Amino acid sequence: GGKPPMTRVDLRNERGNGTTITPNNGTDSNVLLHQVTVTNAAIGLQAQDGAVVNAVNSVFSNNARGVSTVSVSGGYVMVNLDGVYVTGNTNFGIAAGNNTSVRMSNVGVYGNGGGLKVTGNGLIVSFTNNRLGPDAGSTGLPSLSVGEK
Repeated sequence: GGKPPMTRVDLRNERGNGTTITPNNGTDSNVLLHQVTVTNAAIGLQAQDGAVVNAVNSVFSNNARGVSTVSVSGGYVMVNLDGVYVTGNTNFGIAAGNNTSVRMSNVGVYGNGGGLKVTGNGLIVSFTNNRLGPDAGSTGLPSLSVGEK
C-alpha cells in the first residue's frame, strides 16, 4: 500500500544508500519522494522488488550511483522521475536492472561516469523532454522514447 511521502529531505554523506525502497513481506509499496536531495551516498535512490517510486523535484548527485532499480527476487520495480536532476555520480546516473523500469520526464542527467544503463530486460523510458549530457553516450540512451500526452 501507499506510504507517507518523504518531503523536503536533504541527506548528505550517508555511509550506505541515501534512500532504499524495499517493500515488506513481498507486498507492493507506492512511495512519493518530493524535494528530496541525496548527495555523497553509495546510491542516491535504490528501489527493489515490488516498489513503485515517484520522485518529483529531487536531486541525486555526487553518489557512487544516482538512481538504481534492482529486482532481487524477480519482483517488478517501477521508478517515475519528474523534474529530477541526476548529476556528478561516479558510476551511472540512472541504472535499470532486469525486470525493472524507470520512466523519465523533465530529467537532467549530466556529468556522471555513465549516463544511463540498462541490464537484461530492464527499461528506461523517456518522454522526450529530458536533458542528457554527453556522458550518456551511444550505449546510454533510453530504451524507448514516447511523446508526452
